[in-house]
Amino acid sequence: MEFNNLGSIVSCLREWDNIRDNSSQVIEYLGLGNYFSFKRNKPLASNLHAYPGICAADKAFYIFLIDAEADRNSSEVDLFNAITICKVKRNIGSSDEIPEAEALRRIDTWKKEYSNWAAAQINNRQQTQGIFRAFNVPSSNIQPDVQYSSFFGLKPQVGASTSYSADLITVDHSKSSLAFYDTVRPVPPFDVAPQGSFYLLDLLQK
Repeated sequence: MEFNNLGSIVSCLREWDNIRDNSSQVIEYLGLGNYFSFKRNKPLASNLHAYPGICAADKAFYIFLIDAEADRNSSEVDLFNAITICKVKRNIGSSDEIPEAEALRRIDTWKKEYSNWAAAQINNRQQTQGIFRAFNVPSSNIQPDVQYSSFFGLKPQVGASTSYSADLITVDHSKSSLAFYDTVRPVPPFDVAPQGSFYLLDLLQK
Protein backbone atom coordinates (compact mmCIF):
# COMPACT_ATOMS: atom_id res chain seq x y z
CA MET A 1 0.00 0.00 0.00
CA GLU A 2 1.19 3.52 -0.74
CA PHE A 3 0.88 6.04 2.03
CA ASN A 4 0.53 9.49 0.52
CA ASN A 5 -1.42 11.31 3.21
CA LEU A 6 -2.80 11.05 6.73
CA GLY A 7 -6.07 9.62 5.43
CA SER A 8 -4.33 6.49 4.13
CA ILE A 9 -2.86 5.87 7.59
CA VAL A 10 -6.13 6.54 9.41
CA SER A 11 -7.82 4.08 7.04
CA CYS A 12 -5.43 1.34 8.23
CA LEU A 13 -5.97 2.28 11.88
CA ARG A 14 -9.72 2.13 11.35
CA GLU A 15 -9.50 -1.29 9.68
CA TRP A 16 -7.67 -2.62 12.75
CA ASP A 17 -10.18 -1.00 15.10
CA ASN A 18 -13.06 -2.57 13.15
CA ILE A 19 -11.76 -6.13 13.64
CA ARG A 20 -10.69 -5.83 17.29
CA ASP A 21 -13.68 -7.89 18.44
CA ASN A 22 -13.19 -10.59 15.79
CA SER A 23 -10.65 -13.06 17.15
CA SER A 24 -10.22 -15.05 13.92
CA GLN A 25 -9.41 -11.92 11.88
CA VAL A 26 -7.09 -10.50 14.54
CA ILE A 27 -5.22 -13.81 14.76
CA GLU A 28 -4.93 -13.91 10.96
CA TYR A 29 -3.19 -10.52 10.87
CA LEU A 30 -1.03 -11.18 13.93
CA GLY A 31 0.15 -14.28 12.09
CA LEU A 32 1.61 -12.16 9.27
CA GLY A 33 4.64 -11.21 11.34
CA ASN A 34 6.10 -10.64 14.77
CA TYR A 35 8.52 -7.70 14.41
CA PHE A 36 9.17 -4.39 12.67
CA SER A 37 12.29 -2.29 12.11
CA PHE A 38 12.70 1.46 12.37
CA LYS A 39 15.26 4.24 12.54
CA ARG A 40 14.56 7.61 14.13
CA ASN A 41 16.03 10.73 12.53
CA LYS A 42 14.16 13.25 14.65
CA PRO A 43 15.00 14.84 18.02
CA LEU A 44 14.48 12.46 20.91
CA ALA A 45 11.05 12.36 22.51
CA SER A 46 10.16 11.12 25.98
CA ASN A 47 7.64 8.64 24.60
CA LEU A 48 6.57 7.15 21.30
CA HIS A 49 3.06 5.99 20.48
CA ALA A 50 2.86 2.83 18.37
CA TYR A 51 -0.43 2.20 16.56
CA PRO A 52 -1.35 -1.07 14.81
CA GLY A 53 -3.05 -0.86 11.44
CA ILE A 54 -3.96 -3.24 8.64
CA CYS A 55 -4.70 -3.11 4.93
CA ALA A 56 -7.14 -5.85 3.96
CA ALA A 57 -6.64 -5.21 0.23
CA ASP A 58 -2.92 -5.97 0.51
CA LYS A 59 -3.20 -8.39 3.46
CA ALA A 60 -0.62 -6.32 5.33
CA PHE A 61 -0.03 -5.46 9.00
CA TYR A 62 1.65 -2.18 9.99
CA ILE A 63 2.84 -0.31 13.05
CA PHE A 64 2.73 3.50 12.87
CA LEU A 65 5.12 5.34 15.22
CA ILE A 66 4.69 8.94 16.32
CA ASP A 67 6.29 11.04 19.07
CA ALA A 68 3.83 11.47 21.92
CA GLU A 69 4.36 15.24 21.76
CA ALA A 70 3.33 15.25 18.08
CA ASP A 71 0.27 13.03 18.67
CA ARG A 72 -2.15 15.92 19.02
CA ASN A 73 -4.62 17.99 17.07
CA SER A 74 -2.60 19.59 14.28
CA SER A 75 -2.63 19.83 10.51
CA GLU A 76 -2.94 16.64 8.48
CA VAL A 77 0.38 17.40 6.78
CA ASP A 78 2.20 17.84 10.09
CA LEU A 79 0.70 14.65 11.51
CA PHE A 80 1.54 12.65 8.38
CA ASN A 81 5.13 13.91 8.38
CA ALA A 82 5.50 13.01 12.07
CA ILE A 83 4.60 9.34 11.54
CA THR A 84 7.10 6.56 10.84
CA ILE A 85 5.49 3.72 8.86
CA CYS A 86 6.72 0.20 9.71
CA LYS A 87 5.55 -2.96 8.00
CA VAL A 88 5.30 -5.95 10.33
CA LYS A 89 7.38 -8.87 9.09
CA ARG A 90 7.98 -12.46 10.05
CA ASN A 91 11.14 -13.43 11.94
CA ILE A 92 11.95 -17.10 11.34
CA GLY A 93 14.48 -17.63 14.11
CA SER A 94 13.88 -17.78 17.85
CA SER A 95 14.60 -14.72 19.11
CA ASP A 96 14.52 -0.61 30.78
CA GLU A 97 17.30 -3.36 29.25
CA ILE A 98 16.37 -6.92 30.10
CA PRO A 99 18.38 -10.14 29.95
CA GLU A 100 18.59 -11.77 26.55
CA ALA A 101 17.14 -15.05 27.84
CA GLU A 102 14.04 -13.29 29.19
CA ALA A 103 13.63 -11.26 25.99
CA LEU A 104 13.84 -14.36 23.82
CA ARG A 105 11.44 -16.20 26.14
CA ARG A 106 8.80 -13.49 25.68
CA ILE A 107 9.33 -13.39 21.91
CA ASP A 108 9.08 -17.18 21.65
CA THR A 109 5.97 -17.18 23.85
CA TRP A 110 4.34 -14.77 21.39
CA LYS A 111 5.21 -17.02 18.46
CA LYS A 112 3.73 -20.07 20.18
CA GLU A 113 0.79 -18.54 22.01
CA TYR A 114 -0.33 -15.36 20.20
CA SER A 115 -3.42 -17.00 18.69
CA ASN A 116 -4.62 -18.50 22.00
CA TRP A 117 -3.81 -15.28 23.84
CA ALA A 118 -5.58 -13.05 21.29
CA ALA A 119 -8.69 -15.24 21.28
CA ALA A 120 -8.87 -15.18 25.09
CA GLN A 121 -8.15 -11.44 25.19
CA ILE A 122 -11.02 -10.74 22.78
CA ASN A 123 -13.50 -13.32 24.10
CA ASN A 124 -13.04 -11.96 27.65
CA ARG A 125 -12.93 -8.31 26.59
CA GLN A 126 -15.24 -7.15 29.37
CA GLN A 127 -12.42 -8.04 31.77
CA THR A 128 -9.38 -7.51 29.50
CA GLN A 129 -10.61 -4.48 27.47
CA GLY A 130 -9.85 -6.47 24.33
CA ILE A 131 -6.91 -6.42 21.96
CA PHE A 132 -4.50 -3.48 22.04
CA ARG A 133 -5.31 -0.27 20.17
CA ALA A 134 -1.83 1.21 20.58
CA PHE A 135 1.33 1.02 22.68
CA ASN A 136 3.03 3.65 24.81
CA VAL A 137 6.78 3.33 24.24
CA PRO A 138 9.15 5.25 26.55
CA SER A 139 11.99 6.20 24.25
CA SER A 140 14.82 7.51 26.44
CA ASN A 141 17.03 4.66 25.19
CA ILE A 142 16.24 5.21 21.49
CA GLN A 143 18.98 7.16 19.76
CA PRO A 144 18.70 8.96 16.40
CA ASP A 145 20.09 7.28 13.27
CA VAL A 146 20.34 3.86 14.94
CA GLN A 147 18.63 0.78 13.50
CA TYR A 148 16.19 -0.91 15.87
CA SER A 149 13.83 -3.85 15.60
CA SER A 150 10.82 -4.30 17.85
CA PHE A 151 9.42 -7.78 18.40
CA PHE A 152 5.99 -8.65 19.67
CA GLY A 153 6.16 -10.56 22.93
CA LEU A 154 3.96 -11.90 25.70
CA LYS A 155 4.94 -10.97 29.23
CA PRO A 156 3.62 -12.98 32.21
CA GLN A 157 1.22 -10.83 34.20
CA VAL A 158 -0.04 -11.92 37.60
CA GLY A 159 -3.78 -11.48 37.90
CA ALA A 160 -4.43 -11.10 34.19
CA SER A 161 -7.29 -13.31 33.02
CA THR A 162 -5.16 -14.40 30.04
CA SER A 163 -1.96 -14.77 32.18
CA TYR A 164 -0.03 -12.48 29.80
CA SER A 165 0.08 -8.91 28.59
CA ALA A 166 1.20 -7.82 25.12
CA ASP A 167 4.76 -6.54 24.91
CA LEU A 168 7.11 -4.89 22.41
CA ILE A 169 10.76 -5.79 22.92
CA THR A 170 13.12 -3.39 21.17
CA VAL A 171 16.54 -4.57 20.01
CA ASP A 172 19.45 -2.15 19.58
CA HIS A 173 21.59 -3.39 16.66
CA SER A 174 24.33 -0.80 17.13
CA LYS A 175 25.97 -2.40 20.15
CA SER A 176 28.66 -5.07 20.00
CA SER A 177 26.21 -7.46 21.62
CA LEU A 178 22.47 -7.09 21.18
CA ALA A 179 20.70 -5.05 23.86
CA PHE A 180 17.04 -5.69 24.64
CA TYR A 181 14.76 -3.01 26.08
CA ASP A 182 11.44 -3.62 27.80
CA THR A 183 9.61 -0.36 28.52
CA VAL A 184 6.29 -0.71 26.74
CA ARG A 185 2.66 -0.63 27.91
CA PRO A 186 -0.26 -1.65 25.67
CA VAL A 187 -3.38 0.52 25.66
CA PRO A 188 -6.06 0.04 26.72
CA PRO A 189 -5.86 0.27 29.69
CA PHE A 190 -4.99 3.97 29.62
CA ASP A 191 -3.15 3.88 32.94
CA VAL A 192 0.24 5.29 31.87
CA ALA A 193 -1.18 8.07 29.68
CA PRO A 194 -4.72 9.44 29.27
CA GLN A 195 -6.73 8.33 26.26
CA GLY A 196 -6.88 11.95 25.10
CA SER A 197 -3.12 11.91 24.52
CA PHE A 198 -3.58 9.31 21.76
CA TYR A 199 -5.00 11.75 19.23
CA LEU A 200 -4.89 9.37 16.27
CA LEU A 201 -7.53 7.26 18.00
CA ASP A 202 -9.82 10.30 18.04
CA LEU A 203 -9.54 10.47 14.25
CA LEU A 204 -11.17 7.05 13.98
CA GLN A 205 -14.43 8.57 15.23
CA LYS A 206 -14.55 11.19 12.46
